[in-house]
Amino acid sequence: MKSTVIFNWSSGKDSSLALYYLLQEKALTEISLFTTFSQEFDRVLMHGVPRELVVRQARAIGVPLACCELPSTASMEVYETEIKRYFTQVRSEGIDQTVFGDIHLEDLRTYREKLLFPLGFQVQFPLWQRDTKELIRDFLDLGFKAVIVS
Repeated sequence: MKSTVIFNWSSGKDSSLALYYLLQEKALTEISLFTTFSQEFDRVLMHGVPRELVVRQARAIGVPLACCELPSTASMEVYETEIKRYFTQVRSEGIDQTVFGDIHLEDLRTYREKLLFPLGFQVQFPLWQRDTKELIRDFLDLGFKAVIVS
């Protein structure tokens, strides 16, 4: 059965590789990227990458980009409220899958699952617990390049 997935796009190398793997799956009909930005600085909250570069990434990949803007000093309560608002809206459209590029941080994975499971989402981590040396070899062998921009 074909499905739509919301990919939580950090704009970094791990996200890039996880998205690449996801794009290889034939069962998907649509992928949308989702990124949180700082209202004050117009940069990705997690990595500080300027919005313009993230928009260019999404265009180059050929997938739509949805954005959530938050104050750079947002409390966890504000962050969770806005994330839940976005995911509740896309869930009402029938989307029930989301993907993260996390590899090792168990507490972060648990947090993401606790936040999104109650909203009816399947949460996937295609890079989870993979050997980082293997991942970087795959990344380079596939022709990816990492450029430090922030």
